[in-house]
Amino acid sequence: MALIEKDALLKRFTELLVGSTQVDIAVAWAGPGPAVDALLEQAESTRIRIAVGLSGDATEPATLRRLMGHDTVDLRVVPTPKGGIFHSKFYRFRQRERTVCWIGSANFTRPGFGGNDELVNEFSDRDDEGVDWFEALWQDLDEDPSAVIDHYEEHREPARPRTPNGIVPKRQDGLPNLLDISTWDDFVNALRDLDQYCHQKNSQWDVLGETYSYLHAIGTGREVALRGNWEDFGMSDRNVLCGLGDDGTGEWGLLGNMQGAGTARGAFTSPVNHKALNHVLEQIGIVVEDVGGDLAQAAQRAVAGIRQLSGFGPAVATRILTLARPDCLVSVNTESAAGLGQFAGMRPNADYLAKNYGDLLTALHDRQWFNVAEPSDGLERDIWRFRAALVDAFFYIPRAV
Repeated sequence: MALIEKDALLKRFTELLVGSTQVDIAVAWAGPGPAVDALLEQAESTRIRIAVGLSGDATEPATLRRLMGHDTVDLRVVPTPKGGIFHSKFYRFRQRERTVCWIGSANFTRPGFGGNDELVNEFSDRDDEGVDWFEALWQDLDEDPSAVIDHYEEHREPARPRTPNGIVPKRQDGLPNLLDISTWDDFVNALRDLDQYCHQKNSQWDVLGETYSYLHAIGTGREVALRGNWEDFGMSDRNVLCGLGDDGTGEWGLLGNMQGAGTARGAFTSPVNHKALNHVLEQIGIVVEDVGGDLAQAAQRAVAGIRQLSGFGPAVATRILTLARPDCLVSVNTESAAGLGQFAGMRPNADYLAKNYGDLLTALHDRQWFNVAEPSDGLERDIWRFRAALVDAFFYIPRAV
């Protein structure tokens, strides 16, 4: 038996995946994060079964869709029991010589694998108690969760962490300035300051939270952008990618939205513009491939490629590409152009910055804080994975009250 604390969870999870022929997971909630990425990287050589609860509307539909999209992943949904919720967190790794189980507090989410202060007990399942428990649960679940997920996606209303108060793209005195940031610690502390400011102003979103935050919006958007087939998108998927919501923007509007880009937004609705979507996916392929030191110029070519489509302006092009590569790319729109221009010493105009996107990225990639190794701390690791996209938080903040 061993106790695994938060900073070691992802590393140990990845180690166990590599040596496993089958992985079974049963969790209350699932959402975008490095644990999902690690699981799906191993999906080609490992049989995976995962049961996910929907209680409290905390599970992210985009993650369910992503899991369902893999042939070797068998996903089932656990219905909410009467008088309570499904709250289990169980992981089972079947290896050649033994079976290892986890039981603890960690959900299959970004905060569950580093952001929160979680604890997991690892033990060998010598008496098959873990096997028996999971099999009993699994056999009672519907083999095809599609209809349940569709209904959940349509009616989902995750709890907001605070009362909406409106936002405007205007800097406030005393908040961190990206130009003053040198080290990685400076960058992380500045994001923490911006996050705290959002809390103080009762913003409808924050920077580092589990939901209604930059981290959550970027992580969910990345899952949608990289799914590979956009033609079967539901309304929720379209809203995530286009930055839309019930109020026209919502949480997904962070990094900009397509509210005013009717032609681009319409490409995702019936009838789907297959030619346009496939062209955009080709441009995404340019930036997700390993282009080494040529990434800045490759991204500039991808922006130009998307902008060839009617109605796909600089804000739309850079938003979509940034969701695909939030570690290296930034979203350029009317609200962020002034701050990005000042930061890079370039003309503060969205169209100009998009046309010279490679130079903008070079100015960002040359910063000391950008070029640190991936941290081991859970929250800092998540920030590092989205560090370029998170620059937007310095330029788009809640209105002072």
